[in-house]
Amino acid sequence: MPSVRDCITKYDWENLITVAFVLIDDAFRTLLREARPARHRGPEPAFSDSEVITVAFLCEYLFGGNEKMTLIFLNNYHRDLFPKLLDRTRFNRRRRALRDTIEVLRQAFTNLQLVACDPHRVVDSFPITQCGWRRRHRCALFRGRLWQGYVAAKKQHFFGLRLHVTTTVQGLVDRWLLAPASIDERIVMPYLVTDDAPRLFLADSGYVSEDLERRISIDCGHRLLALRRRNQRVQWPDHLRRIVKHLRHWIETTGSVLDAVFHIEYPNAKSASGLLARVGTKLFAYNFAFILAAVLAFTLTPSISAAEETLIHNI
Repeated sequence: MPSVRDCITKYDWENLITVAFVLIDDAFRTLLREARPARHRGPEPAFSDSEVITVAFLCEYLFGGNEKMTLIFLNNYHRDLFPKLLDRTRFNRRRRALRDTIEVLRQAFTNLQLVACDPHRVVDSFPITQCGWRRRHRCALFRGRLWQGYVAAKKQHFFGLRLHVTTTVQGLVDRWLLAPASIDERIVMPYLVTDDAPRLFLADSGYVSEDLERRISIDCGHRLLALRRRNQRVQWPDHLRRIVKHLRHWIETTGSVLDAVFHIEYPNAKSASGLLARVGTKLFAYNFAFILAAVLAFTLTPSISAAEETLIHNI
């Protein structure tokens, strides 16, 4: 599977943007034929929904979610591709309105990569920080101890939510949901996997629970393999422990990429709808980037202009 960032430096950005728009627009038109229209009244906007989703993808993929920088860059260098480009306020409003559509497109693109046929999943959670720990008492969006969490790997507290995800063993995000930071992972997991076909889930020691294993087995037919804690009496054989650790490496890599490239830990949202829209767009951009890289590698010869290479080094 190609790297999620390969095509940024390998291909001309005009070709990258064009291919991304064509893929998104085709999928969006298919969605409109199979489901209800995005709007029920009024004329079609001059700046189409496909263009809004494409710009949202570019915002997360190329500029780490910086809307201001994205719109300035497109206005200055690629205005011919987006002649009716929106201002920042209208773009933000349109993206929030398309939140559910973006999630449906993410699932559609994910299924194109034969995710449904894979019976294995890896489950984990990542912090979504709404504000600094010392400023938590002044947070306008969330208040109270319910939103206070702790990251054992970093040995630090945070204030906000946890992003609970299941991924394939190759690292593609399948299902996700947001929950307050203080809620235990074992409480959230049954709600994350309720509508899945029977699968084998690999988890870390934070998911160790006989009740959880019994519940998801009876309700959904799933199996859960959670790494055993060192103080447990019954331990796995060494070879099984090494295999599960190796497969769990993919979700650790997914979390690192989502944090380093897409800045998912700090979405900088000011409202609940904005938070959901930004997190959903980042996950869409992450999965869609793999398809885009594969398509570009199959159809185009790598190239990049001198101006865009200079811009890359300055980001």
